[in-house]
Amino acid sequence: MVIVLRVVALGAHLGSTSLIWSITGHLQSGGGYKQLQARKRAMLAFGWNPLLWLEACINAHNDTLVLFFILLACWFLVRPSSSAIRSQVYAVIMLALATAIKINIVLLMPGFMFYLWAQRQWLRSIATTLTVYIGIVLTLYAPFWQNGSALHVLSVNPGTNLNVNTLAEFAADLLNGVAHLLTRHTVNVAGLITHTASVTIFVFIYGLLCLRTIYRSHRLYTPLHFLRFSALLWLLYCALGSPWFWPWYTITFFGLFALLEAMQVFSWETQTFWGALTVPRAVRLFTIGIFGVYLFGVQPLSLPIPGFFPMRWAYFRGLWIWIIPLYVFSLYVWSKRNQLTRLLAPKRLRLIR
Repeated sequence: MVIVLRVVALGAHLGSTSLIWSITGHLQSGGGYKQLQARKRAMLAFGWNPLLWLEACINAHNDTLVLFFILLACWFLVRPSSSAIRSQVYAVIMLALATAIKINIVLLMPGFMFYLWAQRQWLRSIATTLTVYIGIVLTLYAPFWQNGSALHVLSVNPGTNLNVNTLAEFAADLLNGVAHLLTRHTVNVAGLITHTASVTIFVFIYGLLCLRTIYRSHRLYTPLHFLRFSALLWLLYCALGSPWFWPWYTITFFGLFALLEAMQVFSWETQTFWGALTVPRAVRLFTIGIFGVYLFGVQPLSLPIPGFFPMRWAYFRGLWIWIIPLYVFSLYVWSKRNQLTRLLAPKRLRLIR
């Protein structure tokens, strides 16, 4: 059984790699040499990512299969077709199958609806695809409903109220360490506070992203806009929306990011590490950071920090994972601040004169 699961996950990973090559080919529509090189580089970076091989061929997590269905949905959206609505229905069927495997994929559906909203015959498209999506998900979940007992999993799932491998976990453990150092007592609800704060921040940012798409200049007119929205959303979900986090949760992000990397759509690209580090390289280092989760399980790092009990060295794993994305994001914000300063500087000079 284990071998079958690993073979299925390996097949899904190879299928996702092929879909990335095909999708980017449709999006580039016969690009030049540089676009072809970017397409090859993105496909190989995804296909040979050691983290993805580990999670697919050894751990055999279902996130690998989920990504295959998501990329298949994207393939239906970008391939030439005589009927746009038919392609959208095929795409939403794939998203429904992915949701039936892992329910958190429902987070991508608002972005898909915003994409349909920007198309012609948007009302018909949204009504049709939403009916198909809800019908498939309800049909597949119906045999396991058991008069509502299936919802009981939401209360017993550790991800509902516990933290692991995230900034929320690090903040809770740091708070307990400081509290114990000052008062010799710990804060019993520290984990619950940081968990709730993390999810609340994610919901707030998610709402802002959705509201942003209402403006005409930020609508999701093309599949590429939808991919960019989904990749950013999933990265935020891994960082904030899921305080209970494990490395295989990022499989979906790496698949979507490979498509964006091939299309070279990094308007938010920022040079870092003395001009040597760009966003794609930051994602490579992000992979290394995620690998660190497994290294933090070794015995020396499980020991408490001297004089800072109950804080342990292993509790820095959440900070270790996200320190590179946070660093790149801070440089992006700083670059935007400098751009705004340069834009406003002439106006200030005129006012002074």
